[in-house]
Amino acid sequence: MIANLRLLELLNLENDAKSIETAEELFRIHVVKRKSRLRYWQQHHRSTSWYAEEVPVESLFLQLATDNQNENIPTDDDDDNELGPTQYLGTTTKFSELTLKQKRYRTKNITETLQSAAANNNLSMNQLLAYLLYRVNYHSKPGDIIIRTVQRLIDVAKSQEKQIPQTLLYKEKTGHDGAGTMPVYHSPKNSQRESNIFSKLFTPLSLTAMLTGNVIWKNEAPNSSKTTRPLALIAEKETADLLSFVNTTFEPEENQLQKDGIQFEYDGVKYNVLVEIHRSMKDFKIRQLESGLHGSHCLLCYSTPSGWKDIHKIESGFPIERTASDTIELYNEMPDEYGDVERRRNDYATRKGLTSKPLSQDDHHYITIIHKYINLTNWILKIMYHFHANVLKWTETGKTTQK
Repeated sequence: MIANLRLLELLNLENDAKSIETAEELFRIHVVKRKSRLRYWQQHHRSTSWYAEEVPVESLFLQLATDNQNENIPTDDDDDNELGPTQYLGTTTKFSELTLKQKRYRTKNITETLQSAAANNNLSMNQLLAYLLYRVNYHSKPGDIIIRTVQRLIDVAKSQEKQIPQTLLYKEKTGHDGAGTMPVYHSPKNSQRESNIFSKLFTPLSLTAMLTGNVIWKNEAPNSSKTTRPLALIAEKETADLLSFVNTTFEPEENQLQKDGIQFEYDGVKYNVLVEIHRSMKDFKIRQLESGLHGSHCLLCYSTPSGWKDIHKIESGFPIERTASDTIELYNEMPDEYGDVERRRNDYATRKGLTSKPLSQDDHHYITIIHKYINLTNWILKIMYHFHANVLKWTETGKTTQK
């Protein structure tokens, strides 16, 4: 129950049936159930949720921005000053320069107006806020997401009074991982058909000046799940078919972004941003599936176990010499009429560990594990399944036992 209450607290929801239903809806609209539906979901998933409600957002904020623009913000001494819901939204005073009491007044009035808009459209306050956040932040292409990310980093740097050059270098890392089944998923009261979750992820690493190398922003916790963001959540099992789909969906545009960079105008300034993407957030299982090297001893080189014990080789270092292009070329020479790689005893020198068709054109020259983020996502989904199945008490085993 502690976990249940904590989740509702994080979502700012009350502990009741309606709130649990709202939380389930939040997860439902952000998880695509089949990879074949990803593009459709990105463009049209609002039509099956309360995002599709007709909310007069533009007219609402047009009214907020124009009503009573000339009214003054009250001072701390104006205890008896009665304010209308839009009395000073049009002022030029920065929010950060207001006193605590003035901030309370300002947010109170905005809140009252939003509550009225939500009520008029038969929405909860959380639903309206989710819609507004969606309108501001939603992007369907990696390039759009990178532009939004760089713009936010520029805002952070400006708040720190840093000089921002017009030519920048942006670095991020991406990857994907899946989480398997849990017993509660098979509850007869559970409406979810698929008991697996797969996520495509990215983490911003740094933003630097291209010419001088000066660091404008750097991720101080690049391996933390708190700085990782999902690009896609798919309710399917981690398979070769799914990995092939994800790679063909995202890799071409990521490669194009690294080749051409991005250009955009922000706050009246034109920026040219070079993009560097490291596909490092993949575990060994995924790397084996993507490379087709299930029989290899190492994904970075061609060394065999006998070489691992050779002092001379150890002292000289093992060169990173395996490349995706070489592996694809090798595959093109070896498949039979069905596209399978025929295996023979003691053929490592010719087959080099290749067992199947490579699913990615990317070199697997990283050693990184990203279980933390996907396991966190899986844990939250597990809580939601318990909600839906009305199994509100269970035991977790591990280093510590929680109920």
